[in-house]
Amino acid sequence: AERIHTQQKKSKHKVYSVHAPEVECIAKGKVHKKYEFGCKVGVVSTSKKNWIVGAEDYHGNPYDGHTLKGAIGQVSRLTGWRKRSAIKATRVMNVLPAPKYTWLEKEERTLAEL
Repeated sequence: AERIHTQQKKSKHKVYSVHAPEVECIAKGKVHKKYEFGCKVGVVSTSKKNWIVGAEDYHGNPYDGHTLKGAIGQVSRLTGWRKRSAIKATRVMNVLPAPKYTWLEKEERTLAEL
């Protein structure tokens, strides 16, 4: 409680949540949502059945490309996969799939159907 009371606007290592003090401010650089609060998490899943075979949390908002080696190392330790074959098959994916059509293409398709 004292740490929250004494922190200033420009203080580093602020407490953003009383109930979860490990929460950090992550600058996203998006216009509509410049900041998010939480911890960055890396999840590794299989390509065919989407089984989750590894998960790690990262503090300090590291670059995504720098987290791959550690994630693959964890999967290798847990499952026995060889790193060499796993790294060849690695690719960074967004959580949300890209839309099939842009907003304008959807509008044009709707108008064409009328």
